[in-house]
Amino acid sequence: MDEGDIPTSAGYLTAAWRAIAEASAATSAAQRFELAQVAAVRAASAVIADESLAGRVRRCGPSGGGSLWRLLGSCVPELAEWADFFAATAPLRRGLRSARSAEPVISERMADDLLRDADRFAHEVRAWLLRRRTRTAHARSGAAR
Repeated sequence: MDEGDIPTSAGYLTAAWRAIAEASAATSAAQRFELAQVAAVRAASAVIADESLAGRVRRCGPSGGGSLWRLLGSCVPELAEWADFFAATAPLRRGLRSARSAEPVISERMADDLLRDADRFAHEVRAWLLRRRTRTAHARSGAAR
C-alpha cells in the first residue's frame, strides 16, 4: 500500500499474499518465519478493516486497546482459533529481532509450518470476506424489496 492510501480489506489481503510470496522465496528460516508472521498480521488486518467499516470493532473490541489478535478473536469468533495461534507465535518473532546475531532459534520446519499456516489463514480470511460480502449483498437486496 502506498503512503496516503486508505487501507482496505482488499489492500491488506493483497499485502498478505505479497508477504507470503516473499516468505516462500526467502532463503533463511528466520526470514521465512518473520515474513509469514507479517502475512498473518496483514490478513488479520483485512478482517479488522472490514469490520471497522461495518462499525463493529468499537462494539466488540477489548477496552483500552489490546493486541490485533485479541481484537480479531473478540470481533470474529469464527477466527478466534487462528487469532490464538498467531498470538502464540508472536513472541518468537520478537525474539528473532533481538537475537539476530545469535544461534538460529527458528528451525526450517518451524518456518515452513508457519508459512503454510499463514497461507491457510489468508485463504480463510478471503473466504470469510467473500461470505460476509455475499450476506451483506443479500441483506441489501432483501431490504430493497
